[in-house]
Amino acid sequence: MKAILIEDNIQAQELIRGLIKRHFQDIELVGAEATVQLGERLILEAKPDLLLLDIQLRDGSVFEILDRIPEQILRRAALVFITAFGTFENIYKAMRYSAIDYLVKPIDESDFKQAIQSAIDRKDQMYLVDQLRTFQDILLQTRNGSVEKMPVFYPKV
Repeated sequence: MKAILIEDNIQAQELIRGLIKRHFQDIELVGAEATVQLGERLILEAKPDLLLLDIQLRDGSVFEILDRIPEQILRRAALVFITAFGTFENIYKAMRYSAIDYLVKPIDESDFKQAIQSAIDRKDQMYLVDQLRTFQDILLQTRNGSVEKMPVFYPKV
């Protein structure tokens, strides 16, 4: 699972990196950025499975990034907000983006682990749904006589 961290506080970045490394060896943190512009570019390039997002950045809000990211990228990514700004307005915006969780700093390790595990579980469920859709398409093609061989699926590692 590929993850990106958008966080402008270096200490928070290091803490989150350490928690991922300690508890989630299957998550590859492919990058971390501290600004709206660099965060947007990283997300567009990496197309991550997991976004760990601070809300207030040096040059704006993470919501500015999310508003500009194509829906197909956001739909496949699990969003976990980690912020010191636990306002109702920010929580509401995060939920509109279908956030998996909204953690308020200082980060509680058990809450962090639970949020990341929920993101992993969501990704696994999405993979199964994709497989079912593909299988359904194949069955429909088979009915029409347009498929000669049944493909084999291998689980993602």
